Amino acid sequence: MRRGSERIWPEYASFHDGSDPPAYHLEPRRRARGEGQGWYRQIFSVCPDKSTKWNRLGFLASVSVGTKFIVRARTADQQTDLVSAKFVTVHDVPPDTSPVDLPPDLPEGHFIELAIHLYAKKGGVSPAVDTIGFDFECTDDVSTE
Repeated sequence: MRRGSERIWPEYASFHDGSDPPAYHLEPRRRARGEGQGWYRQIFSVCPDKSTKWNRLGFLASVSVGTKFIVRARTADQQTDLVSAKFVTVHDVPPDTSPVDLPPDLPEGHFIELAIHLYAKKGGVSPAVDTIGFDFECTDDVSTE
């Protein structure tokens, strides 16, 4: 597994470095108001100047009873092309077994964008996603600019 990140877009989720280990989870003030969902997105690239075959996704997560998260992904060789790429559902947790095979309809691409949707019960505990990693293969040369 290898980690890499370039940009994070938190939306109704926050990084809490007081937890052990640090993790993304739903903001407490949203859970208290009964807004039991949120999401964040992150773009990864791991093969300099190469397209990438993304094989498996690994994660460390805490998923309490009544909570869940859904992982969706999209890929492109150009970062600007991610916006028009279609998201594919990768995993619906629970179960929180990791790693998981990425779907065969997820195309190769230098960049992979993950959208992780977090769901919790009203006023309850949030699921938390700590570590994300990939099993991948570097494939064809590409221009990523």
